[in-house]
Amino acid sequence: NMIGGSATTTGLQGEFITLAAILDLGWKAGHAPMDGVDVIAWSGNDFMRVQVKSARLRKQRDRGALTYHHQLGSGRDKKTRPDQRVYDILARVAIDQRRVFFVAACGVNKLSERRSPEFYAQHDLEESSWLRAVEIVKETRNEQR
Repeated sequence: NMIGGSATTTGLQGEFITLAAILDLGWKAGHAPMDGVDVIAWSGNDFMRVQVKSARLRKQRDRGALTYHHQLGSGRDKKTRPDQRVYDILARVAIDQRRVFFVAACGVNKLSERRSPEFYAQHDLEESSWLRAVEIVKETRNEQR
């Protein structure tokens, strides 16, 4: 059996991995005990509300390949797509590799997604995806003003 397998443990690990990744990128960050938001990140006058989704490597039933399968929706029963009024950035954490892929909430248009360990192994994944997500959030906010 795997170590630390409970959903609560997996979620907490994902939040701490996300906090560490954001801090590594030169932003300040803290835990946010709010509905729909797990982490708040800020740099100067910029702030981002981050929701964290964590997954462990699992074998796919059909092919037996190891993948990370993230549930991207919110809500216990009826899953809804990410809501940019609630949070700005979705952090998808690959627990086993301790890596994060960031995406602007407004760019997420499905309820779940599978990604390979190779995807998470890209050396600049965290930095490039964070910068892109922040850029999109800022553009979207400017359009709404």
